[in-house]
Formats: sequence, C-alpha cells, structure tokens
Amino acid sequence: MSTMRELKGRIGSVQSSQKITGAMKMISSAKLRKAEQALHGMAPYREQLQLTINNLLEADREYESPLAQQRPVHRIALVLLASDEGLCGAYNSNLYKALLSRVSELENEFSGQLAIDVYPVGKKVISAVNRTEGVNMCQRDYFHAKSTPDELKRFIGEMTASFLGSEYDRVECIYTHYKSVASQIVKTRILLPISIEDMHSVEKPASRITPYIYEPDRASIFETVLPLYVNASFIEACLQSRTSEQGARILAMQTASDNAGKLLDELRLEYNKLRQQGITNELLDIVGGSIQQTGDVGLRPDTSQCKKRKRKSYITIYGKFKKLLCQLLERSLESPCGNESNRYGVCYPESYRTVSRKSGDIENRRAFQSNPYA
Repeated sequence: MSTMRELKGRIGSVQSSQKITGAMKMISSAKLRKAEQALHGMAPYREQLQLTINNLLEADREYESPLAQQRPVHRIALVLLASDEGLCGAYNSNLYKALLSRVSELENEFSGQLAIDVYPVGKKVISAVNRTEGVNMCQRDYFHAKSTPDELKRFIGEMTASFLGSEYDRVECIYTHYKSVASQIVKTRILLPISIEDMHSVEKPASRITPYIYEPDRASIFETVLPLYVNASFIEACLQSRTSEQGARILAMQTASDNAGKLLDELRLEYNKLRQQGITNELLDIVGGSIQQTGDVGLRPDTSQCKKRKRKSYITIYGKFKKLLCQLLERSLESPCGNESNRYGVCYPESYRTVSRKSGDIENRRAFQSNPYA
C-alpha cells in the first residue's frame, strides 16, 4: 500500500505530464491549421493537371509517354513517409506495418524475383527499416520529414530520371491520407509509371466545353504536363502525411490528457482516504490515551440489550468523551476502510448505544448493519 508521500509525488508527476500533453496538443493544433491550408492549396493544382491530361488523352489517345510505359518489374522503389518526432500514437507503427504488408504482396506477386529499395523518411522508422529483411534501405541526405518543396522536387526528379533510365521499373509511395483529426488512412500511391485510368477519375466541370486548341502541339504539352503531375502527386502525398501526423498527435495528446485526469482523480481519492484515516487514527490514539489515564471513557458490551432485541452484539459507550468517540465510531463504520479500527478493539456491531455514567439515561444513537467490507 502506498504512503501519503508516495501518492503526493505521483500526483505531482501526473500533473506535470498533463501540462506537457496539453501544451503539445495546442502546438499541434496550430501546426495542423497551417498544414491543412497548404494541403487545400495543393489539391486543386493537382486536380487541374489531372484534368488537363485527361483532355489531352481524349484528343490524342494514341500518344504514349515514357512516364506511362508499363514494363516487366524487376526493381521497385518504395518511399515511406513517416515522422521525425514521436508522441503521435500509432502513426509510425501503422506505416511500418503497411510497408511490411506491401513488401509481402510484391514478393508473392513476382515470386520473390524482385529487388526492393526503400527510401524511409523519418527518424522513427529508419532503424526499423534497416532491420527489415528482404529490402535495401536507401537514403538521401537532403530528403527528410521537414524537406522544403525544392528538396522534394529534387528527390522526385531523381526518381523520375531513375525510372526513365530503367533503374527502377516502378516507384511507389506509402503515406497516410488525412481525412480528419480522428481519422487517418494509410495508402499506397503508384507514382511511376503514370496510370492512365487515374486520369479519368476527375470529373469535368459542366462549364468546360471541348474541343481545345493546343499550342504548340499535344505532344509538347504532354512532355511538360506529365512531369508536373508526378511532382504534384508526390508533394501532395507529403503534405497529406504531415497533416495526418499533426492530427494523430492531437488525438494522442487528448487521450493522454483524459487518462491523466482519470488517474489524478483516483490518486486524489486514495490520498484523501489515507489522510482521513491518519486523522482518525490520531484521534483514536488521543482518546485511547485519555481512557488509560482517567478511565472516564470506555466501551463495554451490553448483553442485556442483545437478549431483549435479539441482536448479536451491542456496545455501550460512556464517559465525558462519549460524543467524540461516537463520531469516530460512526465514521469507522461508514468508511470502507473502517476495518482498520479493529486493532483499537472496536468491532462491528449491528447497533450501539451510549450511556451517561452520571444519570444512567440511555440514548439510542443509531443502528448499523454489519460492515460489508469487513
């Protein structure tokens, strides 16, 4: 059983933790708003590029871009977008589980004759990926969880060049799609080769009327727009990941604050019980000392009332301290921890009464049932 000093120390520690989680939640809320603004600004740009490519494909369905070329897969690059910081619940662990699941699917699909290079982003998953069997971990010094847009364009440019140079046959990105603060979904997006089916997933505005006039020609526009679309898709995935990280951290800090509040209530209740018990024990010691010195206060069984009312036991309290002793006895009988008073010679009667030694008047105080915790 913990002492009052230990409970007081635990209460202080939990209060400090609650302050930290509250501060982290406020910081993540401010970062979440900025991340949402960046994400909402990026999505229309990517959708407009997708719509433009869709219109070009409808005008020239025979055009084939090297970025959309499907070829036998022998080597794949997987980009895993995680976080550098913790305190975000199962955010990083869910991404790592998705990576293991994707690696297993690819090995089963291509019968194990496949080389997989993983580009992990975030300090929390780098060590885990390094211990994973069956994959080769690759890193870029400039590519991390807080990379600038220029650094992201540089990285995806290198991946595009590797795909065009047949170093990689497919480039995929594993990230967390942001739906709301309480909901984030781990997804896998194929960056290269570009899927023509994805181009038709954007609905055309009703106000748009085709055909278009292209300048200089459709092939030149394709060669310009397709790399822009790859860059926009990858940057949007990074923004989705950063926004999801802040949402997951807000949810984790809110849960931690709620749990700390519940734990504080339990610790304070236990502390108050021990404090009240200590006060009661001290008063009983004082009264017990007065009984031994003066003999003015005492407890004695009353067998006559037991026989008359067919009760199991009665206690008669007498003396000048009878009021104080009655209050202490009532408190002990009502408290779940009242069985501690057994060491002071107080049993749990079904009722008791007080007797004034001078007048002999009987004062029926109160009837108690047996303590259920005894």
